[in-house]
Amino acid sequence: MKFTLAWGEHYQPINLTILGQGSDQERIDSFYDSTGLIPVGNPVTSQFIVPRAGLSQPRSFNTTAEWDEKVSGSTFVGAAYLLRKGRDAFAWESEPDGVFLLQNNREDRFISGEAWVRHAFGNGADIMVDYTRSRANSNEVLDPSISALIFAPQQPGPLPWDAPNRVVSRGWTPLPLWQLLFS
Repeated sequence: MKFTLAWGEHYQPINLTILGQGSDQERIDSFYDSTGLIPVGNPVTSQFIVPRAGLSQPRSFNTTAEWDEKVSGSTFVGAAYLLRKGRDAFAWESEPDGVFLLQNNREDRFISGEAWVRHAFGNGADIMVDYTRSRANSNEVLDPSISALIFAPQQPGPLPWDAPNRVVSRGWTPLPLWQLLFS
């Protein structure tokens, strides 16, 4: 049997394309009535602003626990738990005047539980089945850019990689031809 427990604080690398939007172009949007002929209100100028000071490097706190055990001669079972809390991540906050201000307000959370069983056969064959239940969400999921603006305040919700239920299996067996493995 093997039991592993770990905790760590990890600083995330900074994606320079996010900072680069602050030096990008401005965008002017005009809105029209249902006929498409009469302008409604003044045009809205949108720009992305990166503050010169006050931003901190995003980081995450990770907690993992894993258990592996051999239950018979060649059958292994295991379970794992992972909690990842992201803090101080970058997110664009929309201001009423068309300005998007970069701030450290985003907090992501990923939590997963996993269980697996693996069996090794005497002829070199092996099979494994793994089930994972997870959840990935954030308090600020909107990611506007100059080409895809979102005229709404930041919203909480699931992240694009949120896959609550996953089953993954793999296996292989030797073939009698040229010492190949069939996977």
